[in-house]
Amino acid sequence: MIKMYARKLCTSSNKARNWFEKQKIDTEIANINGITRKDLIQILENTDEGFDTILRSPKKLPERTVEKIDYLKELSFNKGILFLQQNPSLLKTPIIFEENKIVVGFNEDQIRVFLSNSYRTCVKGLNYIPESS
Repeated sequence: MIKMYARKLCTSSNKARNWFEKQKIDTEIANINGITRKDLIQILENTDEGFDTILRSPKKLPERTVEKIDYLKELSFNKGILFLQQNPSLLKTPIIFEENKIVVGFNEDQIRVFLSNSYRTCVKGLNYIPESS
């Protein structure tokens, strides 16, 4: 089942939640404050850039939060996981994942990875426009 970690007042989280509802896709939604070690490890296993993929952008954050991100980057993997569980405000939302699929943030093109292959093939066929001869 698809799982999404979100924040209540996060616009991107709400857009993702609405997208799944519109597509009639069952999704387990959990508050980012309760992110588990097991889920963090699964999420990180499916990222290309490790912690950087799931961390909020330092450009928009207060200095104290940026200092926490810098501190996190100095920690071992296991200590980093624990630190993120204790400081979930450092994480982007939503974080959506299932098996080996992950999307961080809301992007309507990227989130389509959670549609079934048969549905995506059907929609792709409907959008096909043959070239003129």
